[in-house]
Amino acid sequence: MRDRRAIDTVMQGVDMIFMLRPETGSFMRIFPNGSRQDNIMGCENVLDSAIQHHVKKVIVLSTDKAVYPINAMGMTRHSAKK
Repeated sequence: MRDRRAIDTVMQGVDMIFMLRPETGSFMRIFPNGSRQDNIMGCENVLDSAIQHHVKKVIVLSTDKAVYPINAMGMTRHSAKK
């Protein structure tokens, strides 16, 4: 999700996107900056590319951690929703 050019390549001709992110808690606790890049910047890349390629619908699914952010993982997921 961090590579905008790769996203643009696969976005051509797409009508609908389902964006789901697996939770990798131990990685996020050890590398919170990587979590920020994956969750916030990655989501921004997908959404910006979807707009640029006129995708009709984007469905974003998250977890309960986005509703009640209590750690680095939850806070980066919460920030990506804004």
